[in-house]
Amino acid sequence: MKVVSLLAKVRVKGLASRRRASKPVVAEAPAYSEMPRREMMEAGDRLLLALKLENEASRLCSRNRKDELLLAQWKLCRESVEQFSEDYTAAIRAYRIAV
Repeated sequence: MKVVSLLAKVRVKGLASRRRASKPVVAEAPAYSEMPRREMMEAGDRLLLALKLENEASRLCSRNRKDELLLAQWKLCRESVEQFSEDYTAAIRAYRIAV
């Protein structure tokens, strides 16, 4: 086990010395637009999930029109879709500004 870890250290040192000789290695900072892009993608995923849930609730509600509980669940899903829609739109605006 010690031999393996020593060999790994030697290999890493050898690679590091080669890199320093030719060009310094600098870690690249993430792009300025990466965070707004990630937030936009997450907001889009939440919106898609809410739309799927609303669609399922709508189908169940249309089969059982007299069920008040299903209607209340559908209304809750609909409100969530509206909120996530607004969040997604805001995330798109933020991404466009960052780009």
